[in-house]
Formats: sequence, C-alpha cells, structure tokens
Amino acid sequence: MASIWIAVALGLLFAEPTDARPSTPDPPEPRALLIGVGRYANLAPELRLEAPGDDARRMSDALTSAGYPADHIEIMTEDGPRIPTRAAVLEALADLAAEADPGQEVLIYFSGHGAQIPARYAAREPDGLQEIYLMADADEAETPSGEPAGAIADFELEAAITRIRDAGADVVLIADACHAAGVTRSVSPDGRVKGLTAIDLGLSGQLAVLRGTSRDAAPLRGDFTGIFAAAPGGLAVERRLPLGQPEATTASVFTYALARSIRDGRYRTWRDLQEGTREAAFEAGPGPVPVFEGDLDRAPAGLDPDRPRWFRTYASGGQTIVAAGSLEGILPGDVLELADLSGDLIGRAVVTGGDALTSRLADTVDGTMRARQLDQGGHRTFLQSIAPHLGTGQYAPLVITGQLRAGNCESQIPADGSPASGMQHISLSDRPRLSHCDVLFIGLRNNDTASVDTAVFFVNARGQVTPLTLAPDNSPRVGPGQMRHAALRVITQDAAGQPLVTGEETIVVAWTPATGRTPRDLRALSDTQLTRGTAEPGFHALAFTIVTVPVTGGRIAP
Repeated sequence: MASIWIAVALGLLFAEPTDARPSTPDPPEPRALLIGVGRYANLAPELRLEAPGDDARRMSDALTSAGYPADHIEIMTEDGPRIPTRAAVLEALADLAAEADPGQEVLIYFSGHGAQIPARYAAREPDGLQEIYLMADADEAETPSGEPAGAIADFELEAAITRIRDAGADVVLIADACHAAGVTRSVSPDGRVKGLTAIDLGLSGQLAVLRGTSRDAAPLRGDFTGIFAAAPGGLAVERRLPLGQPEATTASVFTYALARSIRDGRYRTWRDLQEGTREAAFEAGPGPVPVFEGDLDRAPAGLDPDRPRWFRTYASGGQTIVAAGSLEGILPGDVLELADLSGDLIGRAVVTGGDALTSRLADTVDGTMRARQLDQGGHRTFLQSIAPHLGTGQYAPLVITGQLRAGNCESQIPADGSPASGMQHISLSDRPRLSHCDVLFIGLRNNDTASVDTAVFFVNARGQVTPLTLAPDNSPRVGPGQMRHAALRVITQDAAGQPLVTGEETIVVAWTPATGRTPRDLRALSDTQLTRGTAEPGFHALAFTIVTVPVTGGRIAP
C-alpha cells in the first residue's frame, strides 16, 4: 500500500494559569531574503540550472501560506527587479544588518551552485577547502586576489551574518546547494547535481580565505540556525517533481521537501521542520541528507501556530500506521479526515490504537493520500517542546526502571520517594496497566561518567501535565553512579467517588548533559508561558505509555 499523510491541529493541554504574569512585548516582525540563481549567463550552458528561481518562489509561497508577512519577504532572482549579482546580494545582506532589530528573526535562503575550492590558508580550514556560492554574475575568470568572480565566499557570508546577529537579530540560513570538491555536473535520468569543482570554474591558484572573520570575536547576541541541503562533500540535486506526474516541473529536491513541510504545518520548532522535511522527502525521491545545526529549538517566526499539522503514514503488517501518536494529540477513537496529496478530501478513518509516537487506523487505506485530525483547537506547549527530541528504547548511560505497588489508598509514599522491597518490577516500555491508588516508582540511574540534569513528567488522559519531584533530595541532577526516584499515585476517581478520565496516559523522561554548577530544572518545559524552546544540543527524551483503568462500583472495570 502506498504511503499516506495525516495532520493534526493540537488541542489545549493545560488549564489556564492562575498566576498573573507580566506581558512581554511582541517581537519585531521577521524578514526574509530569498535568493535563486540558476541561469548563470557568463557560464557555459551545461553549467546552468533550471530550478533555483522557482525554488525561491516556492519558498515564498510556502511561507506566506503559513502566515508569514508577504511584505517582509524579498525575492532576488535573475528575472526580478533586483538581480542577485555578488554586489547586489552583499548589499542586501548589509541592508538587513543595518535595519535589524533585537529579537527579530532574519531568514536568508539561497538556491544555486555551490562549490568547494582550495584554500590558501589551509590551517584556517580543517579540510583545506573553502565553500563558495555562485551569484548571477559568476564567470570563469579569477579576481586579482585569485578568487572566483561573482562568488560569495564562506568567510564573507559569515561576516555578513555576524553583523546581523550583532544587531541582536536571530539568523536562519537555508542553503540548497552543493559544497563538494570533485563533483561532476553530469545529467542523469535521476537528476542533476547542483555543484561545481574548481576545475569547472577554471581556477588554478590557491585562494585566500577567512580574512577578517569573527570566529575569535566576542559572543554574539543573536542566535543562529543553519539548514543545508547537503553536508560538505554532499550533492544537492534538482529533478522534475512531483515524480511521474505530467504537471511536474524542475525543482530542487531539498527545497521541494522543505516547502512541503512548511505547508504541512511542521514548524513548531526548527527541529520539527527537520523531521517534517525528512518525512516529506519521499515525494521527491532520493536526495542528500540535509544538515540542520545551531539553535533548532526555537519556533520559526511569523508562521501561524494554529495551522493543522500533517504526518506521514505507512503500511505495516496489513495496517495503516500514522507517524504520530498521543504526544501529538492523536488518541484512540479520534476521527481523521483523509485527503489525497493535492488536499482534496476523500473520506475519514478512525484511530483504533497506538502509543506516544504512532497511531493505527481502523482500515487499510489504498492509494496515495494523507489525512488530518479534526480540529481540537489550541496548542500543547509541553508536547511541542518535547516531541521533536523523543527517542525510542532505553538510553544506555541513563537506566530508567519501573516498580509497582498495588492499590492501597491508605498507604503512604516513602518520604525519600524510594520503592520498598518486594514490589513488582515492571517494564515501562510494555504499556503497564495501573488502577486506582496504585503507586508507580520510576527510577533514574546514571551509569555514565558525567552528570545529567533530568525531569519526569506525567501527562494524564485530560492532557494535563504534572512535573514529578525527584527524590531523595529534590535535585534534578543525577551524578555518575547516582540514583533518583519519582513516585506517582494513580487516582481514577474523585473524592465523591465519581470516575475521572482514564485511558492511555504518558510518562516523559527528559535529560540533558549537566553543563553548569547549578542543575537545570527541566520541569520548566511544562510552563505554558514559554515562548522559546529551552532544550539544547544533547537534549533527550523518552516517552512511555501507561493505561489507567477506571473504577466501577469499587471494583476495577474489565
């Protein structure tokens, strides 16, 4: 069965906070500079590209369809009012730096030829190679300094970005280009490489690089996120897309998938966009593995946070599996609308089961299509912060264990949070069933040689999040060889004996390497007032599904 897609508009997870908090001013509206260069009038015809101009317009359409302010987007293509020559692009970057405001997000996108060429000062480039982007006036001549004409070098782009960040703005650089030495420019039925070698450019000498860079400068104020179609040595590709369709046009594989991810609402963070791009790439066929780096836990600015989110689905064991589960707000019994890839609705399906990361549909659906959950309204801030980091299975240095004490509402949880001897050991990965007054003990043992900062969260069936305190000393830090505990008593009825909402609920364990003298209290991730992701490189999370069983007439319901 062909793959399908599913989208979800996330429901409200939290009750409204009761404490009054000071309002914060809205950040400045974002700005975007989208550059597409492919015609290369001064290069040989076989070196020209078809896709970049359309790539820039495709990115603009995807951004504006998701709510990005159209009047804050500048498109530079060879048929536009501002042709992207080397001088014009450097001028546009300088304008962004001069006009940037603190807290503003500046997005810079480039599609076109990239290349690696020999570096004169190899000690400043570990691989001895310098990356360049070719602008519209690129040709095979060398400048007096031995650099290629019409190209912007890596150190020049870095300096331009530094000036924008020095103004306090956050910069997102997206590049759909090759950065490879020895890349052929052959055209095959599978697509065309978007890179050139130094030989292609007619360059003979070693090139001076990294003059006046900021690599040793003081820390910058603005954040940086880099999104690249291919790593150094990787090949960016353009081909006719959608695959096998009569209306196909030439597009860059990476930009096609990235734009699809934006249109599908997969942008709660840049990390979420990374996952969405990876999922959307199946439509575009084989391509390079994109590289996402820098601050990926920020939400892209200017995009509508209430846009429904679409997820890839796949066939497994005769069932249709959705690549999203309870952490995305999809629960058994939810009704999903099915649509083809063009967005035309063709039917509905019911979720019959799943876990934190996947869902199962009632029927196997034939054909290539996608689907979305009916709107629940609102957003789930905690799950938005955690879900992009989720892994599966155990994490060797941090061993997570579970023990269960059968229901006894009169018994007390030990003050130090530690389980008593003789309790039942359970596997949190096996979806344990818990009933009224059961006590679940979650153990965190650090077998690593370095400390980690941790947090444990319980997400109940009503979507409320409770950060659990770690015993015995309430410290979120687990040092080498140390053990911490969290205890959870399951309550499935209120004081009057009325049943509470029960069913599939979630335990999330999050941790990150300890970096400072003071432990990071990751429980702040459940704060509904957070406007920026607080996770960082090295942040991990595991989700476990438990099933709480309702009480009927004083007995556990079957």
